[in-house]
Amino acid sequence: MNRRTALVVGATGLIGRALLDQLLKDDHYRTIITLTRRELGFTHERLVQLIVELDEMEEMRQLIEGTDVFCCLGTTMKQAGSKEAFRKVDYQHVMDVAKLALENGSENFFLVSSIGAKAHSKNFYLRTKGEIEEALKELSYKSLHIFRPASLFGDREERRGKEEASVKLLTSFQFALKGRLKKFRPISGEQVAKGMRVIAHQGQNGTHTYESDQIAEL
Repeated sequence: MNRRTALVVGATGLIGRALLDQLLKDDHYRTIITLTRRELGFTHERLVQLIVELDEMEEMRQLIEGTDVFCCLGTTMKQAGSKEAFRKVDYQHVMDVAKLALENGSENFFLVSSIGAKAHSKNFYLRTKGEIEEALKELSYKSLHIFRPASLFGDREERRGKEEASVKLLTSFQFALKGRLKKFRPISGEQVAKGMRVIAHQGQNGTHTYESDQIAEL
């Protein structure tokens, strides 16, 4: 068995849950650590669950580690309630995890971002996603892998009406999404998780960005 360890942040979300399930089914990692606000509801011999509010990560700073850090954190403006609260989750908490893990010896960072992420976007959501991408590039990880999925589908704990409607619409016209438009095809949380796992197994150094259609091909 490999002696590597994985840290999964956001393991209760659509992609995070799929990723954790996949990681527990292979032997690439000796230990999988999850950082969540509540218990997952199951145990596993290779699973270590850290229960903590994201605002209180400093209290567990020495435990936030893993050779590979998979960050699947993300919220919506509706869930967050304000731009400030949204940025706190999608930017500040991501940076907090990245910095603490790096201090504890983490080597590789895998980020779930978004299609269209751009630091200078006029759209607040996409600008925030782009800004965290750029900020992470300034940290000294051996590798940074950025995944930009399009509209996601899969079994979520909460309903997202607008996103579900968007997925249905794009799926109906998926045959027309070719060439440069191919990256806008809806993608499942399972596919994104598998893409992250495949890239982690490859062990590439440096900074790499994967658009949604590239993730699907992985």
